[in-house]
Amino acid sequence: MFGTDSTLSPGSRFPCGKAGRQKGLENKAEFIYVCSMAPRWEGSAAKHGVPRGDIIYAILHAAYAAELEERPESGRIMLFIGPPHAQTEREVEVLVHEHPTTGREAVIFHAMPLGPKFRTYREEHSDV
Repeated sequence: MFGTDSTLSPGSRFPCGKAGRQKGLENKAEFIYVCSMAPRWEGSAAKHGVPRGDIIYAILHAAYAAELEERPESGRIMLFIGPPHAQTEREVEVLVHEHPTTGREAVIFHAMPLGPKFRTYREEHSDV
């Protein structure tokens, strides 16, 4: 659907604004793609060989999402843990630097198969 070298352009799949919030998008990564511009991809996101299509799928279908760090002047770091596609129980971890109040593009800078660091984090912060 997205291919490994593409990004989802704003408004191409989901509604934005009030209609998007009514559909429950306000708490999902879909907001990155829908209500903002397409994300920027850092080279480090490809370091572990997770294709871009799998990263997008994991963000959009995240079983777990948490804000790891927030600094008002520089945005926030979001963790998404989800499957790379529908036909697996494997999960990937994705880190995204978001700038929700500034209108700057989100930056996807880390993606890899779920490792012990963020598996433990999810277990310890499951109420988030």
